[in-house]
Amino acid sequence: MRSLRFQLLLSHLILVLLLGVVMSYAIATFFKLGASIDRVLTGNFKAALAGQEMEHILSQQSDTMSFLLAGRLEDARREFNLSWPNIKVTYDSAATASDPRQTLPLKKMRDQMDAYQKVATQILFLHPPKTRLEAQERFSREVRPLLQGMEETSHALVAINQREIIAANEQAKKEAH
Repeated sequence: MRSLRFQLLLSHLILVLLLGVVMSYAIATFFKLGASIDRVLTGNFKAALAGQEMEHILSQQSDTMSFLLAGRLEDARREFNLSWPNIKVTYDSAATASDPRQTLPLKKMRDQMDAYQKVATQILFLHPPKTRLEAQERFSREVRPLLQGMEETSHALVAINQREIIAANEQAKKEAH
């Protein structure tokens, strides 16, 4: 029969080995969960933030047009020149950070941006309205529909990204269990 000392040593070694196996599994699961979180954060989260930033910049464009409606053409021009490059950068950020399911809404946003830039350039720089009434009519007829369309598309992109974040989060939870 083996000595008590040997039996205690053997049982402790077995417990240490079991503890090592359990710890290894826990660490592997932890890294797998971390990778799932990174997947969520690097894709849709960046695109969702870009979409929210785009919504903010679009509200700045509305403010720009408010200057025009108030008869402050130079202020409107200055604001347009300051904020328009930001919307292009934000769009590019959203387009590179998003997944393929957003291709059509992003193309729609790009087309809307091009149309808006053309109309805004016409109204603010090439053929500005001569009266406030003309400014209001052109705003209602030409600018407002484009701004509303871009805002709707931006909201749709944010909603798509939020749904994707939730789905990726649920998937990460499933993988963790």
